[in-house]
Amino acid sequence: MDIISILGTIVGFVGLIVAFWQYRKTKSLEDNIRSHNWFMYQRVDNTNGTTQIALDLYKKRHQSGIDLDVLEQLARADSCGQELFKEIIKQIHMHEPSFTEKDFERWKREGKLSDSKFDLFLQFSTDAEMKVINKSTE
Repeated sequence: MDIISILGTIVGFVGLIVAFWQYRKTKSLEDNIRSHNWFMYQRVDNTNGTTQIALDLYKKRHQSGIDLDVLEQLARADSCGQELFKEIIKQIHMHEPSFTEKDFERWKREGKLSDSKFDLFLQFSTDAEMKVINKSTE
């Protein structure tokens, strides 16, 4: 065996080891991103719900003397929360390997997704995208 064959074999073997290591690092990063997205989803959902409760509570307790500036700020906070909520759903959509109604059903069983958020996820689902594409090609 000549030296070039031996070096080629060594380089090829090292290349396979590096490729495997890169694959594992990429997989770990993807798992961390997915986990972080679900963590942020829960935090945004809690924050958004708290803001909506505060808005409703303020309206009920101050019916006779609502401060429009306070009401406007609470409404802005609610609006911002809604936008953040949609954005985190988009992030989940981008990083989950699948984003279909079947996945949503599984996430409901796992406790990740509530019934009240199911329809919102459907708006961003791959199934919804396919329905739009199919309607436009008919």
